[in-house]
Amino acid sequence: MKTKIPSLSYNSMFKAVFSNNKVILSKLVQAILEYYKIDIDIKDKELIIRNNELLLDNYRDKQLICDYIIKINDNLDINIEINRFNYVGLVERNLAYSFKIFYGHFKAGDNYKEFNKYNVLQVNFNHFSNYNNKSVNKYYILNLDDFTNKLTSNFSIMSIDIEKCFHLVYNNNNLEEISNLEKWAAIIGCEYLEDISTILESGLLSMEEKDKFLNEIKEKSKDKDVLDDLKFEDSIDYRFELVEEDAYNRGIEQGIELDKVDMIKAMLLNKLDYKVISKISNKSIKEIKNIEKSM
Repeated sequence: MKTKIPSLSYNSMFKAVFSNNKVILSKLVQAILEYYKIDIDIKDKELIIRNNELLLDNYRDKQLICDYIIKINDNLDINIEINRFNYVGLVERNLAYSFKIFYGHFKAGDNYKEFNKYNVLQVNFNHFSNYNNKSVNKYYILNLDDFTNKLTSNFSIMSIDIEKCFHLVYNNNNLEEISNLEKWAAIIGCEYLEDISTILESGLLSMEEKDKFLNEIKEKSKDKDVLDDLKFEDSIDYRFELVEEDAYNRGIEQGIELDKVDMIKAMLLNKLDYKVISKISNKSIKEIKNIEKSM
């Protein structure tokens, strides 16, 4: 009889298991780098998991915290997100945090040309369909008239369909034909310990690493705090909270924009020069004149 476990596609399980196994986490990160064809060997390197709270602007942001922000070196960060279900605003939420990571590299006094050396990879392990036949999709900011023309290669997004990877692994007799990243994604989607063990036997981990990883999963699947978090992640309240949070943040942005319009109107009434108003409000002179017409 197989051993049923909560899958690692739950945020609480993923964090609980991988946080205590930096060596195993490094194997997952190495698989990501390999898929991107980035030649960095992190075998003997201590991964730096950046403190997500450094990226938070306010208390309400705490619900939108990134899963893992991993510093590979001074010029490369990987943002790993575990998305158990899709909802309006999910993509925007993840993008916002990855852009914040990217901009966080920039220090006062730096030349903007320095941005060219910084890279952020956003990696989404999704427990819902990518809406195409591919198990892994990579996205860049492209020219709509010429898809071979990237605006930048420094920021990219990878969307991994956990279920497609799981079926890919179990419908293929030769696991050597499947990338290590797809195997790890299949592991994240497994609901039985024995299935994870079978995939690991394809050379992902050493025997010692495998035993430690499987034991950690067994322990965390019985941990009271983790189980309480699992119940919450499955609840309607959790889903509603995320959607409500996204709506809240959108409302804040709209509110800021409305306040800015009132500020511009006040400056116009006080006969401030258009250039001065533009500098203060970060609006173009054309936009300011349109606001003036509406007064």
